[in-house]
Amino acid sequence: MADSSHDNLSSYLENEIPNLLTKTKLLSSKEIEQIDAKWQNLIKENSDLRVIRKNSLLSVSYNFLDSKILEILKKYDEIKYWTLVSECILKRLCGFCADIFFIARIDNLINQNIIEICRIKKEKNMIGEIREQKYIRIKK
Repeated sequence: MADSSHDNLSSYLENEIPNLLTKTKLLSSKEIEQIDAKWQNLIKENSDLRVIRKNSLLSVSYNFLDSKILEILKKYDEIKYWTLVSECILKRLCGFCADIFFIARIDNLINQNIIEICRIKKEKNMIGEIREQKYIRIKK
């Protein structure tokens, strides 16, 4: 259900979902077989991730998601770790809207020395607690 404003179903707002029914149709047996064959191929590919792009389900490596994260990070000299995670969620990179995907990939990029923690600063969080905040950037 992709269109010019939405990459996938998770990018629709709650009030937009009822309108999707007007875009649905009953699939023929042939269409069901084609979709099943495509899904079986995706299973055989056994790639790291599956993402929806232009109404098609694609198998991609973690590098695909990593490159999207790095595209965002390139815009900043440095950024708070959790601000980057939030921005990835807001942009619904690759259709993911759970922080766990981005946390895992950012941590992996840190472990690979592609992203570095450039400073750690004690700051108040949104409820007034003092917490250590990591600032990160692409490693220079």
